[in-house]
Amino acid sequence: VIRMVSSIVGYDPEQSTGIFTSGGTLCNLYGYLLGLRKSIPQSATHGMESGQDYRFINSQACHYSNVTNLSLLGANIESKLIRTRMTENNDMDLDDL
Repeated sequence: VIRMVSSIVGYDPEQSTGIFTSGGTLCNLYGYLLGLRKSIPQSATHGMESGQDYRFINSQACHYSNVTNLSLLGANIESKLIRTRMTENNDMDLDDL
């Protein structure tokens, strides 16, 4: 299916990879998981408290599934999640960081 879709949008089907999920919540979960494995590889075997400090940043307007997914992955929500305010244009307020 991935190769068919990549052909339709003009990508090289031999070089294309991907996954299909059942919805946005699982898509967010995979996004967090892939980001963790890339930035903290030892989290795959040692969990979130692998010795490397980290933070997750999202806005106060984010979908509730983001916090749920981080909890499922074992993140300490109280100490590792930074939630920023939103600007009038619905952008993350970087000054809030």
